[in-house]
Amino acid sequence: MNTISGTSNNYYGYNITNTQKLQSTATSSPTQSNSATENTGSNSFTNVNDYTKYLKENYNYFGNVASVEGIPTSVSVSASFLQKCIDDPEKAEYLESNLNAISDSVSYVKSHSLGTIVEANYSIDSDGNISMATVSTNDPDGKIAKENAERKAEEEKEERENLAEKLQNRKTEKENTESDQSDEINNEASNYTTNTVLINSFNTSNNINSTNTNSNLNYYC
Repeated sequence: MNTISGTSNNYYGYNITNTQKLQSTATSSPTQSNSATENTGSNSFTNVNDYTKYLKENYNYFGNVASVEGIPTSVSVSASFLQKCIDDPEKAEYLESNLNAISDSVSYVKSHSLGTIVEANYSIDSDGNISMATVSTNDPDGKIAKENAERKAEEEKEERENLAEKLQNRKTEKENTESDQSDEINNEASNYTTNTVLINSFNTSNNINSTNTNSNLNYYC
């Protein structure tokens, strides 16, 4: 049974596990070798390129993305650490022991994740320290995302309708204000016309009275 040493934290959808070593007592799968030292010997490689080629041939997730326990998984190893493995068989054994433990490691994380694991990435630095990052989701079938999108679309539609209503209210207000101002101007014009008529009528009446007075004076004379 493979166990993982280290700590695990959830961070923005990423489940990060820092490890010193994936301790493994399980045997490797038939398509994978147990270690380079048991097959060809790490010191039989003269350069990192040849060693990398060998590891890729034996571990399909090494330097690539491959399905492990149904999860896309990849493993990257520092070139300087690969050189150390070439120079030191114990480090090579350590490396391949952990490469063999990847499947059990992914299985363990998969069974203990709060969400659905959709991606797993392992990285081994120049000192052989191993870190693991998994991407998980609580919405594997996209149902929650669809509901969120529909709710957002509904909210945006409501905002547009509210904005249109506000604009219409402002337009109506403006039209009412202009109508009131027009009525006020018309009333003032009407009052002015009425006053003018009254004044003209008053002046005409005065002229008639004046004429009558002159006629009377002429009569008496």
